[in-house]
Amino acid sequence: MLGQGFQEYDVFCREPAMAEQDAEQVWTRTRSVLQEAVAQSGVKDIAALSLSVQGDAVIPIDQDFRPLHPAILGMDYRSQRQTTECEEKCGAFELFQRTGMRPHPMNSVTKILLLRDLAPGVFARAWKFVTYADFILGKLGAEPVIDHTMASRTMAFDLTSRRWSHEILDNLELETDRFSTPVASGTTVGTIRQDLAQELGVPTNLALVPAATTKPARPWAPAW
Repeated sequence: MLGQGFQEYDVFCREPAMAEQDAEQVWTRTRSVLQEAVAQSGVKDIAALSLSVQGDAVIPIDQDFRPLHPAILGMDYRSQRQTTECEEKCGAFELFQRTGMRPHPMNSVTKILLLRDLAPGVFARAWKFVTYADFILGKLGAEPVIDHTMASRTMAFDLTSRRWSHEILDNLELETDRFSTPVASGTTVGTIRQDLAQELGVPTNLALVPAATTKPARPWAPAW
């Protein structure tokens, strides 16, 4: 390790089972620690930037990657009723067979359904529903993409075809095009924004590359 940066940010817990976060604040502090780490390292010849982030949070964004609502974090367990809805409409074992995930309020899809019920106006305006991985990559300059491991945490990703499951999303009345495009970890998905390259002190051709962000779901793993 040649350089590092550190800042804390808040988690809002105003009611039981709630855990939300100001995603724009997280992005602002991400920029700050990146700048600090690069400066501390003294390295100028940097080929690529990747990131590993908290897993199952959901952030509704507009086309400029502006959050329309606080991030609903993985530890937010208010979506118990939406979890039951997923089980009733898709089948618990069927979900597990297809996605490697059993119905659980931690999973991203249940949080999207929670948002639809809590804030229907925000849900209707949202261009995409992203995790922190695709959110930060998008802020850095990439198109909305999500690596396969992170997609596998949502409970909507077909592990066999490595695509979003139209069957699951149709059953839940969610549109596939409101999710980021799944790509393999290690895929170059863009280059850093020119203004950020100057701000952070990195090369203007710095590649953006999603990494494996969590342990991926595995349909053969014991989960019951």
